[in-house]
Amino acid sequence: MQVAIKVRATTVSLGLTVLWFAGPAASAAAQTNLALNRPTVVSSSEGTSFRGRRAVDGNGTTRWASAEGSDPQWIQVDLGTPQSLGRVVLRWEDAYARAYRVETSPDAVSWTTLFSTTSGDGGIDDLTLAGTGRYVRVFGTQRGTPWGYSLWEVEVYAATPPPTPPPVPTGLTATPASSSRIDVSWMAAPGATGHDLELDGVLAASASSPYAHTGLSAGSTHAYRVRSKNAAGVSAWSGSVSATTPAGCTSVPAVPANLRSTSVTSTSISVAWDAVTAGPQCTLQYRVYSNGAALVQTAATAATLTGLTPATSYAITVDALTSFGASSPSAPLTVGTSAGGTPVAINGLLHVCGTQLCNQFGHPIQLRGMSTHGLQWYGWGDCVTPASLDALANDWQADILRISLYVQEGGYETNPTAFTNQVHTIINEVTARGLYALVDWHMLDPGDPYFNLERAKTYFTAIAQAHGHQPNILYEIANEPNGVAWSRIKSYAEELIPVIRQHDPDAIIIVGTPAWSSLGVSDGGNALEIVNAPVNATNVMYSFHFYAASHLDEYRDELAWASDRLPMFVTEWGTQLYTGNGANNFVSAQAYLDLMNTKKISWTSWNYSDDSRSGAAFVAGTCPGGPWADATRLKPAGAWVRERIRTPLDDFPTN
Repeated sequence: MQVAIKVRATTVSLGLTVLWFAGPAASAAAQTNLALNRPTVVSSSEGTSFRGRRAVDGNGTTRWASAEGSDPQWIQVDLGTPQSLGRVVLRWEDAYARAYRVETSPDAVSWTTLFSTTSGDGGIDDLTLAGTGRYVRVFGTQRGTPWGYSLWEVEVYAATPPPTPPPVPTGLTATPASSSRIDVSWMAAPGATGHDLELDGVLAASASSPYAHTGLSAGSTHAYRVRSKNAAGVSAWSGSVSATTPAGCTSVPAVPANLRSTSVTSTSISVAWDAVTAGPQCTLQYRVYSNGAALVQTAATAATLTGLTPATSYAITVDALTSFGASSPSAPLTVGTSAGGTPVAINGLLHVCGTQLCNQFGHPIQLRGMSTHGLQWYGWGDCVTPASLDALANDWQADILRISLYVQEGGYETNPTAFTNQVHTIINEVTARGLYALVDWHMLDPGDPYFNLERAKTYFTAIAQAHGHQPNILYEIANEPNGVAWSRIKSYAEELIPVIRQHDPDAIIIVGTPAWSSLGVSDGGNALEIVNAPVNATNVMYSFHFYAASHLDEYRDELAWASDRLPMFVTEWGTQLYTGNGANNFVSAQAYLDLMNTKKISWTSWNYSDDSRSGAAFVAGTCPGGPWADATRLKPAGAWVRERIRTPLDDFPTN
């Protein structure tokens, strides 16, 4: 592959000569883009598809464009907090600035110029600069073309401090673990990339904490020091600590008694036993056996055996162990795992009964689960992986995954075949885990569903042809209609539903409601017009979306009223503002969940990704490698929603 690299020199206002590059040399992958998905204010925009947020969405195919033919024009980004700035990257569309300034401000009122030019020629301007501020503004004073100003992306990066050697590690301890071993541990110093450990005055190889000093003699004393290091140098040595190994263990422990089962699932058995005592200088461990094979070794008096086969009996024993020897095994305990069953295995093909979602036995049920973020950003191979779906099914104990395929914003319309194939893959993976798959047609802007009708017919035909025979597929045919009346949404649904029914005659189909699926409340309306003129089709439900910090009692009351008259499904909700960002309102969210639990309204929460906003389940950097079942990787909203999927337990009545 050949790459054309354009190098330009510019003197910024601070007197520095700056080089910037167009092409791969300008990659900022190693830094965090402070402007990504931050709020913007612009002097003007050419239309709704060219708003300021398009220049900070990380998508190289969307852009901000000002009104044409007038100067000056500007775009302003709110970084949220004051930042020390070191670099700004401007990716111009054809409509570039001949003359412009890059400015910063603490309050969006008084501005300081960090860079200016009167000879801009478009392309990519990669600017090294220095300044501090919360707001960054690109202020164009002379257009380079007869049009306006247009930027694919505005990227802002923090200044990089010079490297310094790390400080001395703290918390150095040395603890005898046995008559032949001492465990050494310390707290890593900030900025350290490694540590040197000194053992009895001799520098050992680079070590990490905890470090096991083994092969020692019983009753011997040993001294330790540690220092930290990085590319800039090494710290001073820490103070010295010492420890003495015990004289040694000379006794075999007694046999553990009272082995008992404390919990059983389809794939795990938890057991506990009474503690035994060990002799002087003895470190005690227990080993748990299943059918003669040692599965767990622990210092605790309880353990869980995992990865077991459903509906299977296991003979479990436990013994006690010291360095001197092991006890005899306990008397065996025979325990069987439960039969288990996935949400789809239990409930089968769903249908609407009255205003409820019912399972194959005709009983009303509530499904609880998560929605993906847009597949073009956080799809298969990123935040949706076999491991993340395992966690959703097993750790989160979800019943359903909403598969959110954006139509615009770099989504389906850019490559229908590739995105359809991605959804096929995710449906297959979800199905393999026994979960329901909600296939979401994520239309948003334009808000008229008719704009994408032909695309929807093509897409849902492909999905229904491939998966219509499965009992776990639900269709959401219009994510958030807006700016159109219920009569137009209803007409759209009645034209699209027969297309799906050709290949899937009885699956649940969910229809969006007016004003961003708010039952019309966000535009001053209500659900009465839907109640008076429902969609003329069977097994149809109606969607409601809420964000608990924005949509308070008025919205919740409308959902309560509508759910007594219409089959409702809350396909998207969050605990924060309607932007999916901001502070969580768990009190409002719990009021919604109490209502949905009481009325058995099914729901999927937004969103199962590591997006930068507070509404994403995982902290940034979790995707694609995980770990997915680690509570420390969850944002507050993710931890809160996970707990409410897990509790209360699913209530799936059967015959």
